Amino acid sequence: MRFTVIIATYNRAAQLDDTLDHLAHVRTVQPWEVLVVDNSSSDETPNLIERRARDFPVELRYLLEPTQGKYAAMNSGIRASRFR
Repeated sequence: MRFTVIIATYNRAAQLDDTLDHLAHVRTVQPWEVLVVDNSSSDETPNLIERRARDFPVELRYLLEPTQGKYAAMNSGIRASRFR
């Protein structure tokens, strides 16, 4: 089984950083990725993902979803997932 952790976010860079800290400790033999779907945040979210992706233990990707709302973000994340 392969899986994608999809995180929909909007202006919550500090909380996102904490979440990524916890996810970085997850260990599994299965391949997985983390996909952060940003609902057009005006904070440091894009920069945070760029910085964290350099040394994250699995692939950490960023996707901008300009349509506001959790459902739009999650649906974009599902479509962009590499492990469907």
